[in-house]
Amino acid sequence: MEKYKFIRYLNGLASKEEVRQVEQWLEKPNAAEELEDLMEASWEAIEPVGDAQKLDQLLEGVHRKINVEVRNKSRKGSLREMWWPVTKVAASIALIGLLAVLVYQQINHPVEQALQEELKVFSRHTGPGQKMKLRLPDQTFVVLNANSTISYQSDFGRKDRKVSLEGEAFFEITPDTQRPFKVMTNDVVTTALGTAFNAYSRNNQVKVALTEGKIKVETSGETNGLNSVVIQPGKMVYSTGTEDLGLNVKDFDARKVTAWKEGRIRFKSKPLKHVVRDLQKWYGINIEINGKINTNRKVSGVFDNESLENILEGLSFSLGIKYEMQENEVIIKK
Repeated sequence: MEKYKFIRYLNGLASKEEVRQVEQWLEKPNAAEELEDLMEASWEAIEPVGDAQKLDQLLEGVHRKINVEVRNKSRKGSLREMWWPVTKVAASIALIGLLAVLVYQQINHPVEQALQEELKVFSRHTGPGQKMKLRLPDQTFVVLNANSTISYQSDFGRKDRKVSLEGEAFFEITPDTQRPFKVMTNDVVTTALGTAFNAYSRNNQVKVALTEGKIKVETSGETNGLNSVVIQPGKMVYSTGTEDLGLNVKDFDARKVTAWKEGRIRFKSKPLKHVVRDLQKWYGINIEINGKINTNRKVSGVFDNESLENILEGLSFSLGIKYEMQENEVIIKK
């Protein structure tokens, strides 16, 4: 059994799976002996600066806690003598507590720092033309747009709720007044208690559009403009990445801004150049127009949950154009 799992177990930070593993392990017949060996090895590795006295105090405190008289307080005494007079569960708890303290002293830095070193980063990514629906550990619902990445650390939800976003995503936040939800996009931080909003971050441009609730948007970058704002539904905060401008606020059309997450794309007498711009945004892909193509030609159409290739097929048929797909780029030509 790994040391760090005991530390997490003792501090109430273990996952359900880790708790199950620790408690199952304690049921093993040789758990006492293995714990003793691990503890003695940890103790021997500590620099001796009043250690014997400290161990005596620790043993005394642990035994006092489980109402067992200490039978041997000497550092050189066998720890096995303190195992048998007590119940298996009580002794296990005592040994785990002592082990955590010994490991804490051995590594010579706080348990929290040791745990910090063990943190992992979980990421989900979508490619061109892909969308993904997912639930975060706190049950927050996220729709991730194409060519986008969302990531969070393995301690998400313990002290705070933070995610990093590159690309675009729609969030429906699970309320938690003790741990506000934060979305990190470049140097812009969006904080929400319980709400729904669309966040966009590409090419140093950040846009946060609120559909429900209330959010606070801040920028950590140096700016001569607005660097913090609280908005209501129907408002969008945007940053162009230009220091002089800071954060800006404007109204937005929720049907247009969040249409991508529903997979519905509608064009009504819209110039081809604007259609191309929207397709780039929705599918996270670069589209180049080559040749003598009239980009002001109007386009109309409705596409429900169609792939980018199907939409391009429809445009090529109606406009008499051709297209070529190359990884993250589309070329439209005559």
